[in-house]
This record gives sequence, C-alpha cells and structure tokens, in this order.
Amino acid sequence: MNTLHSSLQDYLALRRGLGFKMNDAGRMLPGFVSFLEARHESYITAQSALEWAQGGFKSEAQHPVQ
Repeated sequence: MNTLHSSLQDYLALRRGLGFKMNDAGRMLPGFVSFLEARHESYITAQSALEWAQGGFKSEAQHPVQ
C-alpha cells in the first residue's frame, strides 16, 4: 500500500473513531487518491483538488461496474 492510500485509511479510521460516519468520503476519496497517483503526485495540492472536483474523476457510484 502506498503512502497516499495508507494516509487515507488512517484519516478515515481516525474520523470514524471520532464518531463521523464518513460514508461519502469513504466512497469518493479513494478515487481522489487514484487520480493523484495517475498524475504521479505524492501529495495533495489545491490545484489537484480543484481539477478532480471539477470533473477529473470517475466515481463507482456514478459509473457502476456491470
């Protein structure tokens, strides 16, 4: 597991441990991490987050596997 995916799992576990459900984040953030990896980025930037949020991503919820 790479650093971004590991960090994401740690983040989600922490927030869930604090009582947050993190349902939407748990579905969407792995896609964001994959987006960053595809661009060979090792950390999050505002520019990357904006590009992803403006449509540079595919969500399983939006495009279910058949």
